[in-house]
Amino acid sequence: MSSHSPKSISPGCYGGKPTGDCPPKVEGALDSYGAIVRDYVKRYRDRFEANLRFYAELPSLEEAVKQAALGKRPDGKRNSHQRRIPQESLQASARRLRRCNLAAGESFHQLWEQVNDKIRGIDRIGELTIYDTAHRIGAFLKLHPELVYLHAGARIGAATLGIPKPTAWAAPTDLPKPFHKLTPAQMEDCLCIYKERLKAIQAAKR
Repeated sequence: MSSHSPKSISPGCYGGKPTGDCPPKVEGALDSYGAIVRDYVKRYRDRFEANLRFYAELPSLEEAVKQAALGKRPDGKRNSHQRRIPQESLQASARRLRRCNLAAGESFHQLWEQVNDKIRGIDRIGELTIYDTAHRIGAFLKLHPELVYLHAGARIGAATLGIPKPTAWAAPTDLPKPFHKLTPAQMEDCLCIYKERLKAIQAAKR
């Protein structure tokens, strides 16, 4: 697979296109973990962090919960992860979370558990939306992931690195050394975006 193929990356992942602008073009072959991490840093990391700053700078926790549950991007559009979820489900999620004391947790994992308990079971709300919602609210509360949470594309990417698919999360040190330049949340985003390239690297080793 060519490193320039549109199938090589998944721009619908969290760091992909928060404002609708196209990321810089790929430079060089993405044929190693180091090359993938460098490409992620150049093309996606700033956008990923801009998404989080949007939530961190909202005027209140109530507003952060609302925007997080509705899957809003900085440009006001819905994040691609939540685009196919019925609006009624997202609104139900927002209502449930507004009734919680989400500021009581002392870690991101405790926040994630609260969000998981409250909105899992709502129609079309799955593990990816639960993580995304908790991550956005966590940005406001300054609670950041200390583990790499695995779901959807990130789980596929992690499996190419030898992390079993049923695993719900992994320690950052479980990932190869080149990924250690990233935060755990950036690792999750990178695994999702580059899952097909990671597959190709693994296949080339056989």
